[in-house]
Amino acid sequence: MPAASSRSSGWRLTIKVVLLLVLIAVLAVGHLLHWDDQLRLYWREQSVGVEQRAASIWLPDYELALETTLPGLDRG
Repeated sequence: MPAASSRSSGWRLTIKVVLLLVLIAVLAVGHLLHWDDQLRLYWREQSVGVEQRAASIWLPDYELALETTLPGLDRG
């Protein structure tokens, strides 16, 4: 029965290596897409009270005024 034991341990090693590579890939992609920064910001925002969050909204009446003309987008 040693053949079955070595075969199952080979599969276990393969599964562990694949899981490790997937974990490394997810961490690398998360770092490139700044998921860590987004999670940190989300965590900090959860600890802020409603009144402080409402007070931090600035320029509530701001409206965009487009002061340029783009070729092909002329109104006419």
